[in-house]
Amino acid sequence: LTRLLCAANSFGIISQALAFKLFVSGLKHTSAATSGFIELLTPIVAMIVGVNFFAEKLSFQQLVVIPFYLTSIALLTIPKKSVP
Repeated sequence: LTRLLCAANSFGIISQALAFKLFVSGLKHTSAATSGFIELLTPIVAMIVGVNFFAEKLSFQQLVVIPFYLTSIALLTIPKKSVP
């Protein structure tokens, strides 16, 4: 059983299932707009986790793209003023 759990975790099955479970349970407590915004931040969070916990190095291209990505998310999620 221990070998089976280790093998399943090496494929990311357990961690992916846990992340999905947490995401679905979080949907019950947040609005659609908030959950969509959080979902759009997933690549940035993955980069931060990789750098902080796994000592990964960001490439020049990644460093250049991050501000553009965050700006595009902000432009998409900021409500536009409606004209009467």
